[in-house]
Order: sequence, then structure tokens, then C-alpha cells
Amino acid sequence: MFKKKIIFNLNLELIQNIRFALALMEKDILLVLDRGHKDKFDYLSSFFKIKIRYKNKKKIIKKANKFIFFDHKKPEIGFYDVSLPLVFPEKMIYLCSQFEKKDIKFSFNGLITKKRETVINDWLKKSISKSSKLNVDKNFSNKETRILNSTNGRKFPIKCWDADYFKIIQGSKFVLCPNGDYVWTYRFFEAIACGAIPIVEEAAPCYKDFFFYTFKTPYNKILYLEEKVEKNLFILKENFTFKNL
Repeated sequence: MFKKKIIFNLNLELIQNIRFALALMEKDILLVLDRGHKDKFDYLSSFFKIKIRYKNKKKIIKKANKFIFFDHKKPEIGFYDVSLPLVFPEKMIYLCSQFEKKDIKFSFNGLITKKRETVINDWLKKSISKSSKLNVDKNFSNKETRILNSTNGRKFPIKCWDADYFKIIQGSKFVLCPNGDYVWTYRFFEAIACGAIPIVEEAAPCYKDFFFYTFKTPYNKILYLEEKVEKNLFILKENFTFKNL
């Protein structure tokens, strides 16, 4: 049986660890966090049920918990004998899945690095038109496509929960998911939670069992299939939450 009070000493500069903490709170676990991160969780309190105590950083560091860990590279979350690639709060998936219309066909909203710029421009040229490319601000928009270069995902506290970011994904049928720091990207799973089908630059082991397209998929083969969207969401809920903890 796991403890109902946990000293959470993982790096809370990583969005996955913040979501990890929220997922544990949903299980009625009391977390003890470094008080330096109080502003982040105060911001999240209007969206999620928060049950936290705060201590100073030195006390948190001294009490390391070997039964919780996150390997960002793999990725892998560990909590006692439970191991998942990533974990999402059930409330987050619920909030993301509350969409009505999908007026955007393709979207991307996030930091466009030089590498991503090249990948996205190649896709635009192949899939939209030969003359299509990102403008000087690394944005692109037409009747069916919205690509926005944004640094919001790098800033706290909005990094914890960016309502505008999720609103765009909720209104999209497909989300471009170029590689991030690793092959896998959070955007892949966020797209699935919002009822969109990811289009990836490269497949990753943690994408196994999900339905997605790649940047190499011909334009006329990219179809929005409701049954695939529902199945993706089911897999996310079953295998990427602490639902059965």
C-alpha cells in the first residue's frame, strides 16, 4: 500500500512532473512540495483539486523518495510498482475533451526552432501548396491551416495550463507534432486528449497502439476518423493515467 502523504522532490520545472503531481493529488494523496513552486499550484487551483503542504527546499531535498521517479528521455514515470511512459491527470483529459466544433484542419502552436521551421516548411510545400511557407515571424495561416510560433509553453505559470493553446487544439482535426528535445513530444498526447489526430515527424515507442499520421503521409490519405479519435482517447485514459491506482 502506498503512502497517503508524499514528499514530492522531483524537478517541478518540467511540465510532466507538474502533471505527475496533479495525477497523484487526484488519488487523494497529500503532497509536500518546495514552497518555491507555490505560485504554479496557486495558478492551477482554479482548474484542479489541490491538496498540498509546502516546506522549504532544504527539507524537501533531504527526503528523497525512491518510489517516485521520472526519466524524461525514455520517457518513463515510476510510482511504487506502477510504471507508465507518461501520466496525465484525469481532470486534464476531461477538460481537453470538452470540444464542440473543429473549424481548423491543421494546426501547430508552439516554439518553432530552426529545425522545426525546416520540417514544417517541407510539409507545407508538399501538403498545402508549393509556394506555402512560414512567414518571417514563423507563422502561417489559410482557410484550413493555422501555425503559430509561440514561447508561451516555456513560461511559468502559463506553462502549467495554457487555455489558449488547448483551445486551438480542441478546434483542430489534426495537429502537427514535429520532434521536440526528443523524438516523442507532449503535443502528441495533448492532441489526442483534445480529439485531434497527431501528424508526427517520427514515430516513438510511447506512441505504440495510438493512431496517427506522419509528415510523409500523402495529403489525400489524411482522414479524420471518429472511431480512431475515440480509440486514441480510450487508450490515453486507460494507459496514461492513474485511473486504476
